[in-house]
Amino acid sequence: QVSLRGASAKEDSRDVLLEKIARDRASRVLQRRTLAATLTVQRIWRSRRAARIAVNAIQLLWDERVEEIHRSGIVSAEAFADDILRPFIFFTRNLSWLTRSFFVKDLQRVSICFQALLQSVNFPGVNARNFCKLACGTPSRKAQWFYQVHRLLTICSAILIGRRRSDAVSTSLLALAMRLLVTLTDSKLWNGFEDRQRETGAVTSEIVQWFGAGNSGFYYAAHAYLMEGNTADLETKESFLVTASLITMAFRPFHAIAAELSCQRYARDLEDWKGKAAAQICRHVLTVPCLIERLPAGLVPAFQHENVLAMKTKFFLLKQTFGITVLSEKDSNVPHQAWSLTNVVSIVSVGSLSEPMYSHFVEAVCCLLHSMTPWIEEVRERKRSYEDSGDEDTEDYTELHSRCGGAALDSFIRLLRPLFDQRQVLQLLEKATSSSVGLPNIARLYSYLLTTFSVLNFGGGALPVLNVLAFTKELLPQLWNWFMSSIQLKIVKMPESRGALPAKEQSSRQLSSKLANTFLKRTKSASSESISEVHDDGQWHIEQLKGGPAALSEDAASVLTLFCTLYAHLLLVLDDNEFYDKQVPFSIDEQRLISAALNTMLYHGFFLAGRTQYATLMEASTRCLRALYERDSRRSFCPAALWLAPATEMRPAIAAAARAHEAASVSKAGEASAIGSILTTMPHVLPFEERVQIFREFINSDKTLRKIEGEIVGPGPGSIEISIRRDRIVEDGFQQLGALGARFKGCINVSFVNEHGLTEAGLDYGGLFKEFLTDLAKAAFDPGYGLFQQTATEERFLFPHPAASSLGQGLRTIEFLGRIVGKALYEGILLEHLFSPVFVSKILGRYCPIDDLSSLDGELHRNLMYLKNYEGDVSDMALDFTVTEEYFGKRKVIDLVQGGDKIPVTDANKLQYVHAMADYKLNRQVRPVVNAFVRGLTDLISPSWLGLFNAKEFNQLLSGEEHDFDVNDLKANTRYTGGYSVTSRTVKLFWEVLEQLDVKERCAVLKFVTSCSRAPLLGFKHLQPPFTIHKVTSDAPVWTFLAGQDVDRLPSASTCYNILKLPAYRRIGTLREKLQYAIRSNSGFELS
Repeated sequence: QVSLRGASAKEDSRDVLLEKIARDRASRVLQRRTLAATLTVQRIWRSRRAARIAVNAIQLLWDERVEEIHRSGIVSAEAFADDILRPFIFFTRNLSWLTRSFFVKDLQRVSICFQALLQSVNFPGVNARNFCKLACGTPSRKAQWFYQVHRLLTICSAILIGRRRSDAVSTSLLALAMRLLVTLTDSKLWNGFEDRQRETGAVTSEIVQWFGAGNSGFYYAAHAYLMEGNTADLETKESFLVTASLITMAFRPFHAIAAELSCQRYARDLEDWKGKAAAQICRHVLTVPCLIERLPAGLVPAFQHENVLAMKTKFFLLKQTFGITVLSEKDSNVPHQAWSLTNVVSIVSVGSLSEPMYSHFVEAVCCLLHSMTPWIEEVRERKRSYEDSGDEDTEDYTELHSRCGGAALDSFIRLLRPLFDQRQVLQLLEKATSSSVGLPNIARLYSYLLTTFSVLNFGGGALPVLNVLAFTKELLPQLWNWFMSSIQLKIVKMPESRGALPAKEQSSRQLSSKLANTFLKRTKSASSESISEVHDDGQWHIEQLKGGPAALSEDAASVLTLFCTLYAHLLLVLDDNEFYDKQVPFSIDEQRLISAALNTMLYHGFFLAGRTQYATLMEASTRCLRALYERDSRRSFCPAALWLAPATEMRPAIAAAARAHEAASVSKAGEASAIGSILTTMPHVLPFEERVQIFREFINSDKTLRKIEGEIVGPGPGSIEISIRRDRIVEDGFQQLGALGARFKGCINVSFVNEHGLTEAGLDYGGLFKEFLTDLAKAAFDPGYGLFQQTATEERFLFPHPAASSLGQGLRTIEFLGRIVGKALYEGILLEHLFSPVFVSKILGRYCPIDDLSSLDGELHRNLMYLKNYEGDVSDMALDFTVTEEYFGKRKVIDLVQGGDKIPVTDANKLQYVHAMADYKLNRQVRPVVNAFVRGLTDLISPSWLGLFNAKEFNQLLSGEEHDFDVNDLKANTRYTGGYSVTSRTVKLFWEVLEQLDVKERCAVLKFVTSCSRAPLLGFKHLQPPFTIHKVTSDAPVWTFLAGQDVDRLPSASTCYNILKLPAYRRIGTLREKLQYAIRSNSGFELS
């Protein structure tokens, strides 16, 4: 196209044209909608304006009518309802003015109307001026009266909210509204109706039914008022009256009874509408945080009194708390269920509850605690995320606490404390013995409470609850006796061939009919057939618990869970005097029975297909069983066969068990195999020898894996070469091997340098390294070296010196010694050293009881026990929470707790002081040294591998068997070189002499040859290098033998190769004499 103006114009495309048309159409639609909206706004505004003008006109007429009535002073009830209340209700129908903005004139009209209404009600009932007369009038008047009262109650409720949103609503007006609420809903306050109480009672009951169902909005308003209440004004007269009236109205629906209702329809629905009222109370009143603290002090005792809430009131109240579980709203990160729980606990006094109410109270508290599970899990996950972050900054911890609720969370925890007050616990136990609820629900209640505190109490976890419950003397025996009765406990004697107790334990481990008699006395309900005798020639096996947790009822599982949780905690603080001598809270016979029951139940529980559903019970039982086993390992009270009993029927293959254990160590909870779970949680069910084989299998598998990865695991090219001066063995070893870390597992070739600086002849095929390892350990662990000290006990155990961390390179040297011990374990080299059980327990991550302190500092332990049992005034000793230490001539005062120098020791906190002092000596003081040693040890030995053993067994693993060795086993695994054979005369004489020696001398011979007086754990076939007897040729002339003389040379040994160099003695007397002289003189290479 050509424009007439001479310019070319481009034609719009089809899409552009359609888009333009669509925009134009949308613009026209928008204009039409805008016009319509404008007209609607104008119409509404004109309507509201007209309505407001009409309302103002009605209000002016109402003011004139009120003034007229005020001058005349006479008005009938009908006139009051028609001329005063009807217009008043009309212009207050829209309550938005009560909740947003207020005008002084509006509030004056409300006050005038309420005062006139109350004045009318005070006239005698026969008087025509009493407004309540209409409630008994004609049906039309009665219907009008009901409607107007409903509206008045709604207005009074709105004033409660108005008080929250505007200061214009005075307390006096609020008090007036609450007075009107109370008056209209209680016919006893109507003047002159005393002879018509049945009729008026039915009327008020119907009003209360409507009110209690939540139609007036009162309960919502009450919640708002209580939430915004100013605690500074609680003690004023008007505030007291308002709050008292509010609580009275909240519970008024429960005071109506069926006998007062004239309408049978309401009688049939009595339970239903009371339930609705209870729902309103639970949702709007009981969810007010710290409700009791928001009430005036003078009202609290009356609010908690038994007569305030009648039996049926409490029944519906507590029953309806179950409905709180559906609420998910939170106030300050604390859900409504939590505040409902604290308020129920604060309101209800357990001691005053009758049996039915006690049952409902326990059930309600259990339900509320259980309903908080999602919230608890949310907080638990937050804490787990914080712990996984590895950040231990206190500010972050405070921030986490603030995010989880902060002050509101602390208030919730504080208000739950009455639930585990010792007097409250005793009252619950007393009620349980005479109630249909019994112990199972009590157990569930406190199990839920322990879970709640362990997660939500940032200032101590579940410890406050555990301390109270565990030290309530009556609780643990009642729980255990109930459990035994519930399962009809029966111990079945195992076949004699399964094994018997060691003879040395038979005299002190008898459990015959005395156990049954003890049990019968304590339970008082068990039959004489419930327990069969367990003799010393049998093993322990609980028949009823062979099904594991699945064999227990829900009640029995709840009771056992709480019992194990509390007893595990108590075992941590019971000293030996209480456990073994006083035998509290259980006798030794009962302790064995408890151990056997838990041992059997747990073992079989791991074989259940769905054992994750019993996780809580299994975890609690595991903690309790471990505490019992550790105490027995330290000082035996159970026969060894008890711990082995469950697994006697099945033994896993060593290789399979090792693989299962390794898989369980890296698996999530509940996902490991049965054998793997057993080995990681209760390895004691397998004999020590089998666990040693499993340990060696771990090491063999590790060596195989390293070999596959290309590492050097044996002598040859690529081995680590070190040169060691004999007089500087520790220093040279640390300097050359201290930085190897996990590479210390590899092959290390040692060459020794003598005092002249010359390298000694010889090739290291394992013997020289063994000599290096044993000599280094002997030098470094010597107390004179300064890193370790010996205990004052007869065994002279080794324990790290607390000052070792203060020495130069002290911690690094300790870490290096940890690798030395790890290398000895890794290579199966025995070291002639025994570590203190306290130190080994720290290495294994186990708890040390206070009595372990006796092996480290006997005097301090005696003093602490004296203080613990001191009956006088402890404050006279002038102690505080500090300890004074002296290192290198310098004294230092250390706080046992934060600010300990300002905290005196009193009768109230002496137990805390005793355990704080023990904790310092057993844990805090040596923690840096122990951590360094463990770092070195775990470079070579996985902590999960060591978890197979207890402290005593660890020493056996490191140093071999404690008792005398088997000469026949040594003979069967001995090699002969240099011309000797098993039939040689001198060899026969040697074995004869060895058998004739006493135990001490026999062990000395073994140490003379191998540098260790203990036999290998699995026998001499595992001794590397093998025990060897080498013939030494005599240089004496032949005529000496012909003359009857014997060889004069002494035997010698090469300990690095386990070789005994034995001259060819001809007489048994000579061999005995020379051998005894050699071992007494500790001869080696040099002495011959």
